[in-house]
Amino acid sequence: MLDSPSPTDPEIIRLTRGLATHLQAQVRGARRQTRDTLTGRKPYWLAHAPRLAGSPDPRVLLEVNRTPLPSPIVPPSSIHAWLDQAEWTTPDGPEPQLRPPGSEHSVDDVEVPDAVRHTYQNWLERWREWRDEEHDIASQRLCYEQLERLEREALQRADVEELVLGVGLLTSSDASGWSLRRHLLIWFVTIERDLETDSLRLVLPTGPQAQFEDGDLRNLTDAYKPLHGRGPWQDELTALYPFSPGVSTLLNEWKKRCWNAPLSFDPQHREPPILDGGEVAQVTLAPAVYLRPRDNRGFEKFYAAIAASLDGPDAASPLGLAQLVSEVDAEQRLRWLQSTPQGQRRMISADPLFPRASNGEQRRVLEDLSGDTVVVVQGPPGTGKTHTIANLICALLADGQRVLITSQKGQALQVLRDQLPPAVRQMCVAMNGLQRGGGDELGRSINALSDLAALTKPEDLRRDIAKLRLQRTDLNTKLDRAIRDLQLVREQEHTKHPAIARGYAGTLRDLVSSINAGRDRYSWIEPLPVGVPPDPPLTSDEGRELWRLLASETEERRARVNQIIPEPDVVPPPGRITAIVTTIAAAERILGTDRSAPAWTLANLTDASLGEIERHIDTAADALATCGLPDILTEWDAADWRLRAAETLLARRNPAYWNALFDEIGQVEPHSHTLTALDGTEIDLGPAPKTPHQLSRLLGQAKRLRAHLARGRRLRRVLRPQAQLTATDLLETCMIDGTPPSTVNHLSVIITLLQAEIAVTRALDAWAEVGVPVIHGPLRRRVAQLNDTSRNAQAIRKLITARDGIEQVLRRQGIRYALRNPADWDLLVAVMRAKSVVAGARQAAESLTQTTEALHLWSLREQAAPELTQLHTALRTRDLDRYAALRAQLDQGRVDKKAQQRCEALTHALTQAHPDLAHRLTRSIEDPSWHDRLSEFEFAWSWGTAVAYHHLTRQPGLDQTYEQHIDDIEQRLQEVTGNLAGKQALMHCLTRMTEPQRAALQSYKNHVSAVGRGHGRHKERAQKAAQAAMVEARDAVPAWIMPLAEIADALPPEADAFDVVIVDEASQAGIEALFLLWLAPRIVVVGDEQQCAPGQSPNTDSSAVFDSLDRHLDSLPLHKRQDFRPDSNLYELLSTKFPKVIRLSEHFRSMPEIIGWSSAQFYDNRLVPLRQFGADRLDPLKVVQVKDAIEEGRDASLRNRAEAEAIVDQVQKMIEDPLYRGKSIGIIALQTGRQVQVIESLLDQRIDPVDRKDRAIRVGQPPDFQGDQRDVVLLSMVVTRAKKALTARAERRRYNVAATRAKDQMWLFVSTSSETLSATDLRHSLVTYMLHPPATLTTDPSLDDAPPDKRQPPFQSLLEQRVFLELRRQGYAVVPQYPIANHRIGLVVIGDNGRLAVECDTPEIGKDPDQLQRDVQRERELRRAGWQFVRIRESEYLLDPEAALEELWRQLEQRGVEPRSLPPAPRHQARWKPAPLTDVEDDS
Repeated sequence: MLDSPSPTDPEIIRLTRGLATHLQAQVRGARRQTRDTLTGRKPYWLAHAPRLAGSPDPRVLLEVNRTPLPSPIVPPSSIHAWLDQAEWTTPDGPEPQLRPPGSEHSVDDVEVPDAVRHTYQNWLERWREWRDEEHDIASQRLCYEQLERLEREALQRADVEELVLGVGLLTSSDASGWSLRRHLLIWFVTIERDLETDSLRLVLPTGPQAQFEDGDLRNLTDAYKPLHGRGPWQDELTALYPFSPGVSTLLNEWKKRCWNAPLSFDPQHREPPILDGGEVAQVTLAPAVYLRPRDNRGFEKFYAAIAASLDGPDAASPLGLAQLVSEVDAEQRLRWLQSTPQGQRRMISADPLFPRASNGEQRRVLEDLSGDTVVVVQGPPGTGKTHTIANLICALLADGQRVLITSQKGQALQVLRDQLPPAVRQMCVAMNGLQRGGGDELGRSINALSDLAALTKPEDLRRDIAKLRLQRTDLNTKLDRAIRDLQLVREQEHTKHPAIARGYAGTLRDLVSSINAGRDRYSWIEPLPVGVPPDPPLTSDEGRELWRLLASETEERRARVNQIIPEPDVVPPPGRITAIVTTIAAAERILGTDRSAPAWTLANLTDASLGEIERHIDTAADALATCGLPDILTEWDAADWRLRAAETLLARRNPAYWNALFDEIGQVEPHSHTLTALDGTEIDLGPAPKTPHQLSRLLGQAKRLRAHLARGRRLRRVLRPQAQLTATDLLETCMIDGTPPSTVNHLSVIITLLQAEIAVTRALDAWAEVGVPVIHGPLRRRVAQLNDTSRNAQAIRKLITARDGIEQVLRRQGIRYALRNPADWDLLVAVMRAKSVVAGARQAAESLTQTTEALHLWSLREQAAPELTQLHTALRTRDLDRYAALRAQLDQGRVDKKAQQRCEALTHALTQAHPDLAHRLTRSIEDPSWHDRLSEFEFAWSWGTAVAYHHLTRQPGLDQTYEQHIDDIEQRLQEVTGNLAGKQALMHCLTRMTEPQRAALQSYKNHVSAVGRGHGRHKERAQKAAQAAMVEARDAVPAWIMPLAEIADALPPEADAFDVVIVDEASQAGIEALFLLWLAPRIVVVGDEQQCAPGQSPNTDSSAVFDSLDRHLDSLPLHKRQDFRPDSNLYELLSTKFPKVIRLSEHFRSMPEIIGWSSAQFYDNRLVPLRQFGADRLDPLKVVQVKDAIEEGRDASLRNRAEAEAIVDQVQKMIEDPLYRGKSIGIIALQTGRQVQVIESLLDQRIDPVDRKDRAIRVGQPPDFQGDQRDVVLLSMVVTRAKKALTARAERRRYNVAATRAKDQMWLFVSTSSETLSATDLRHSLVTYMLHPPATLTTDPSLDDAPPDKRQPPFQSLLEQRVFLELRRQGYAVVPQYPIANHRIGLVVIGDNGRLAVECDTPEIGKDPDQLQRDVQRERELRRAGWQFVRIRESEYLLDPEAALEELWRQLEQRGVEPRSLPPAPRHQARWKPAPLTDVEDDS
C-alpha cells in the first residue's frame, strides 16, 4: 500500500493554495458592477407612503393596515337605468351623469322627471363621499400592496436577493437614459406581518447599521474621489436613522469629501428624480425599498484566509480541500483525518439517536460518515431528504458534534428546522436568510440557548439524561418485544409455539392441557389483559409486601403521597438554624435590625476587602493616638475643634478651605527651623504685642536699613540718612542682646524674626477661626502651639485619607456605603473590630434567606405538605422551638410518604399489568386468602400468561392490537429519543462551554433587550455590545442553521470550526461553496444532479476562469481540472470525486401518477411512491389545450398571455370549488421569467390578496420552487411553436423540478400539440405522459367468477381468493396483488376516502421466520407512509369465517371505505416511453 499523503506535502499545499486562490478570483470575477441598481428592481418609493413611523418601536419605519376596497354606492333602482355602471363603480373617472336609458348621450336635450333628478342628486352626494373616502385610502392600499409584494418576493428570493432601504439617490443621465442611479446609503430591512391584524411593518432588524454603498463608484465615474479609511464624519453611520436630519448632513459631507464635479443636493426633495437627460449629477433623498442581488464578498474573505493559512513554513493542507486536488483513497482519508485533533474524536455512538423513523438508506448516511470524510446523498424530489437530515442532526448533536447546516435557500432550512424535535431545535441557532445580520430569528435562537445555559443545572441535566436513557432502553425493549410478539402471531399458523411462560410450552394442545391442570389453583389471576409481558410485575416477596402495606394503610398516610415533601437537606436541622439565628443576632447588635439599612451592605464585604479596610482604619487610629484621640470619633470632646474638623472633612464640606489651612501650617515650618538657629541670641521687639500690620512695617524698615548698611554705609548720630530716619521705630523698639541693631547681621536676625512672627501670627489667626485657641506670648511658645496644631491636623488628614481608601474598597465591591459623619466612621470601626461576626452574619443571613425562600417556594407548590408553610413562618419569626417540632413532624411525614409510595408503586405496577386484579385486591384486602395467593404470585402469573396467550391465538384482530401497540411505542420512542438527543446535546454544549462564552450568551441577551429600550448613542452602544457578545459566544453554539449566503458574514474564516457540515439542496450551491470543506473535517452533501443547479454567472469570463485553473492547478489532469468549471455545483463535483453515492428512493410527496413521469424520465423508475390515497382524490394529471395563443417576445422576454389568462381563470375556479378547499396552489412557468410577471400581474388584478395568502399562491420558474411544494401545481409551457427540441441538462433539471412540486394534482397548460414536438423533446415526453398516464386503479371483472375451492392467478392462496370473493359479494372494489415498493400486497380494498390492505396468513405460502421478519419490517415502513393492514388467519377463517372477517368489516367501516366500483383496465392503452436523453450537454 502506498504511503498516505501528508498534510505538509509541498505539492499538495501548492495545489490546495492554488485552488483557494483560483476560487477567490472566480468569486471576485463574478461580481457585477452596476451603474443603475434600480432598473428591473421595482422599488417602492417611500415618498408615496401614507405616513412614516407612528409605532412605539423605534425599529418600525412604516406600518400599514390592510384596507379593503369600499363597495361603491349602488344607485336606487329608479335611476339605475339612467346611469352608466362603468362610471359609478370607478372612483377615478368623471362623476356619473344622467343619460336616457339606452342612450350614450347626456340628458341636456331630454326632459328628466323631477323624481329621477331628485333621487339622482341625493344619491350623488353619497357617491361623492364614497369617492373621497376611496381617494383618501388609495395611497394606503397601494403601500400595503407594494409591501406585500416585496414581502412575498423577499421570501421567494431570499437565497439570491436581499431587502434594503436606500436613501440618498445619486443620479446622472444622458440622452440614452440613466448613466448612474444608485443609493448612497443602505439599511437592511425586513417586512413583518402581524398575524392578528394582518398589518405590515417595515422594520430595521436589531444590529445592522447604515452603510455607504459608494465602493464601486471608483470604477464607474471619474467624479468619485475615494477616501482611504473611515473618517470621524462617518461615525454617525452606526446610529443613523433613515429619516433623521443626520442623513442630509452626512450626504452633504459626502458630497464635499468624495465628489469632485458639479453635484446638486436638495435635502428637502424626497420624490424620485425624473429622467431628463441632464448631465449634472444630483443627490436626492428619494427613499425606496427594493430587492437587490446579494453580493459574495464574504466568500472572498474565506478563500483569502484559506490561501493565507497555506503560506509559511508551518503550513498544513486541510484535508477537505486537499482531497479534491490529490489522489487520496477512503482509507488514506480516514488515516489523515485521525491524525488531526478533530478526527480523534468519537464520531457516533453505537446506537445513534434517530428520533424519527428511518430506513436502511437513511441509516447508512451516518454509518458512512463514521468511516469517511465526505458522504454524498442523492435525494430525488419527495424522498425524505429533510427527514433524513433532521435525523442526522439529532444523532450528531447528541454525540457532541458541532454542526453547520446550510442550504442555498433559507426556506428549505426553515422547513428542516421545524422538523427537528423541540429539544434539539433549541440547540440550533438559526439565521433565516431573510435579513442581513441575523435579525429576530437569530436573537430568539441565541436567547433560547442563553436561557438554557443560564438556567440548566448540570446535575439535573445528568439525571434527566439518565432517566431518558432508561426510558428509551425500556421502550426499545418493549418495541422489540412487541415486534417479536407480532412475529410470533404471524408464525402461529406455521410453527410450534416456544415456551410462553415457565412450565408452559409445546403445541396449542399441550398448552391447553397445562392450563387446565392449574385452573383450580391459579384461576383467581385470570383473565390477564392482552399484550402483557410474560415477566410478572411483582415477585412473590413483593406480593406479600403489597398485602402488608395495603392492610396497614390509613387516610393520613394516603394523604401524604400527594404531598410535596422536600429531602432533609432542604430543611436544615434545628441546631443549624439556631446557630444561624444566633450569628445574625450578634451582627444586628452592631449593624442594627433594619436589614435594608446601608450599614448591612458592609456584611457583603469579602475577607480580602475586610482586611484592606482594617489596614486603613489602623493607619488612621495610629495617627489619632499620637494626638491622644481614640479611633471612635463620637468619644471626642464635642467642643474640641478637632471633632468639628473631622465632621467637616468627613462630610466633604469646604475641602479647599481646609487644604488652605493645612498649607498655612506648612508655610510656618521653615521659620520654625530658622528660630532654632537663633537660640543663643536675645531679641526684643518691645514690650507691647505687635499687630500683623506693625510687624510688616517693622519688617520693611529692617530690610531697607539692611540694604543701606550693605552698601557700606553706617549709622550716624547727626545728619542721619533717609534709610536711618525711616527706621526710627525699628531702632527705638527692637534690641539684640540689649542694644539696637547696628549691623547687617543684626538686621538679618531681626528680619528673620519678624518674618517668623508674621507667619506664625497669620497661621494662628487662621486656625483660630476654626476654634483653635490662640496663645499670646513669646514667639517660641506660639510656634510650639502651632506645631501641636499641625500634628493634630496631620492626624485628621490621615483619617480622611483612610476614609477615601475605604470608600474605594467599598465601591470595588459594589457597596455604596458613604462615610459622611463620625457615626458612619464609628460603625465601620465597630464592624472591623467584630469582622468575624459580620462575616459570619453575611453567610448566615444568606443561608437563612436561601432556606426561607426555598421553604416558601416549596410551600407555594400545589399539594405542598402543610408543615412547609408553618416552617416558613417559624423561620421568619425565628421561633426555634416551633421550627424543631415541625421539622420532626415533616421527617415522619417523609417516612409515611415513602411507605405509601412503595404501596402505590407496587399497586401501580400491578395495575399497569393487571388492573382488574389490582381492583379486586384493593376492594377485598381484608380477605385472608390474599396472603397465600400473593405468596405464589410468580407461579400464578405464568399460568395466566399461558391462558392469555391461548386467547390471543384465537382472538380476531390481534394483529391490529399489536400494530397499534407498536405504533404507540414508536411514537413515545420518538418523543423520548428527541428529548434525549436534545438533553445530550445540551450536556455536551455546557461541558464544552467556557465561562466567557457563558457570560457572553447572557450578555447578548441583556444587550439585545437594551437595544429595544435605547435611543441614539445608547442604542448604538447596546447594539455594538450585543454584536461583540455574539462573536464571543459563537463557538458555544452546538449547531448553526443558516443559508449559504449568510455564512461568510456570520462566521469567521477558521479551519475546522465545526465537526460536520451538512449541505441541503447542494446541487443549487456553486463551487464557490467549496470553502465549506474547510470549516469541518466531515461534510454531508444532499442534492440531486437531476434538479436545478446555479449555472455560470453571466459576469464570469470563462476564458479567464480556465486560464486560472490551468495556472493554479497545472499538475492536475485536464479532466480533473474541468471538474472545477464555473457552471459546476457542489453536489456534482463531490459526487464525481466520491462516487459511492447513497440514493434515497422512497417517494412520500406526490400521487403515483405525478411522480411517475420524473421517475421514468430521469431516475430509471427507481422512485417508489408510498403516498396513501382514496378513489375520491383529485384527478392527478390534467392537460389544458389553450386555443388561439400567441407568443410575444423571444428568449428571456417570451410570454404567452393566453396561457396566463387560462391559468388565472382556473385558479379562480379552484378558489370557488369545494373540492379544492384548503389546497395550496403553485404556478410554474416552464419557459421564461417574463411569463411569471404576466401571471403575477393577472393574479394581482383578479385574485383577492386574502385568497392568495390563504392558498399560499406562488408564481415562479422551476428554480424558485426547488425545495418547495404545493397541493396543486399549474404548469405553463408558454411556447406555441417549438424551434428546437429541449434536451439540454439545464432543461431536464428545470422540468424535473417543475413536475415534482405537486402533491395532489398537476395541471399542464399547453399552446401547442404533441405532434409538433420532437420525440426527443422533454415537452413531448411530459405532454404525452400526462395525456396517457399509466392506469393504477382498475380491476379485472373476470375475477368475480373465480371458484371458491380452486386457486387461480393472480391470487397467491386459496384463502386470499375466498376473501376477495367475500369482499366482492359485499360490493367492495378490490385489487389483488397490488404492487408497491418492490413488494405486493395480497388484497387492496379501495374506497372514496382511502384504501385498506388485506393480507392472508396461511401455511399454503410457506414462510420461514426470516421471511416473516422481513415482512413485518416492510409492513412497518408502509404503515409509516399511511397504509393500514388487516390480516386474516386461515385457522380462524376455517373455524368461523364470519368471526374471522369481523375485524375486516370493522376496519373498513372505521376508515370510511364503502362499497364502490372501479373502471375496468383498458384493453388497448397507449404505451408511453420516456424521451431518449444523452449526457452530452447542448451548448447551443
